[in-house]
Amino acid sequence: MDSGIEPRPPMHGLFIALGQLERYGRETPRRRMRDISEKSLSSHEIDAGKALLVEVQTRSLPILQLQLRGLMRSLATGPINEEESESERKITNALEFALQLGATLNLIDRSLASLASAPISEELGFTCKIDHDLIELYHSNIHFPIPAFLSNLDLEVPRLQGKIIKNTDETCRSIDAIIRSSKGSDFGFLQDLWRVDGNRLGDCHDQLSESTLRLGTDSNDPTTSSQGNLLLNLDRKHRLQRAEPLALIGVRFFDKLVGTYYAKTSFTLSPSVSSYDMGCLKKETSGLCAHILKIVRSFTRSGPANEDDLHAEMGKILVWSKELSRHFDSSMTLFAFFLIPDPSRIDPPFPEDLLRSSFFELRSELHLALEQLLAADRKLETLVD
Repeated sequence: MDSGIEPRPPMHGLFIALGQLERYGRETPRRRMRDISEKSLSSHEIDAGKALLVEVQTRSLPILQLQLRGLMRSLATGPINEEESESERKITNALEFALQLGATLNLIDRSLASLASAPISEELGFTCKIDHDLIELYHSNIHFPIPAFLSNLDLEVPRLQGKIIKNTDETCRSIDAIIRSSKGSDFGFLQDLWRVDGNRLGDCHDQLSESTLRLGTDSNDPTTSSQGNLLLNLDRKHRLQRAEPLALIGVRFFDKLVGTYYAKTSFTLSPSVSSYDMGCLKKETSGLCAHILKIVRSFTRSGPANEDDLHAEMGKILVWSKELSRHFDSSMTLFAFFLIPDPSRIDPPFPEDLLRSSFFELRSELHLALEQLLAADRKLETLVD
């Protein structure tokens, strides 16, 4: 070897390998162009897809997890920049795991392309649940902190070592969650989404209650506001009180879908439901949640500054109310097609009683709550005029 050329430290090779892995956090499979077949899948192709999904669940993801844990163990047993043979051995092990990770990620990428060649539509947002979960994994955890320049390894290595270990541990936990989710039922996957929407509405209801109490305290102090503002604040308090039932109806709607500690769901998803059908269910129920939040939050902000703002706000609430009713009715239609009595229940309801017993009362309460909200706006408009 030419004595004039200084050999590159083994650490550089490890950082280069990790730097190549970092692109998986930026270049997700969804962003790449793929061929989309318009023909229906044959039974053989469907069986092949199911087999590939099982392989991803039982082989590819567990292998990825083992390789990540191997990388973490290599980096977690003390400093890796010491001038010792043990340090070089750990670097070599870490480099081997990093190179294996690249091949495994490519395999998962190709599997994902076969399982979900492209999104069904921008509106529905996902093709199948493993597609959705793997995209989240790529976005959130498959990334490693790599310095732009490796000129100061003595300072960079300890910091990067800790960050890589932390990110790797988070990624392994995400893989555990993905494996559990991919082995779960389609109804369980939808229930996870509905549980998030229900929690958002629950938080919104709590904030609404706090705003009502705060506004009531201000209205009881005549020294803090003019007579006109007191009247507006008092009426706005009434509007907030009318908005609370709407938020609570939303919470109860999603509680019926996911179940509670006191009451389990009495239905499940029909086995004939496709990924497209699941996307439609997700779209309509998410739209219902979004429009309840829009309406309720319009009451938590400060009141309109003038008559024009008031009319504009009333127009928005009217539009949102119509959209909310449409999402609720569309959800009911989809439920009628795709929800069936849970056969595991001792006393499952009759199919014709399923929607009537679970949602029809909520539908009447929803329309009543919307009518009260619109009446509150009309009353406020009279005060301003």
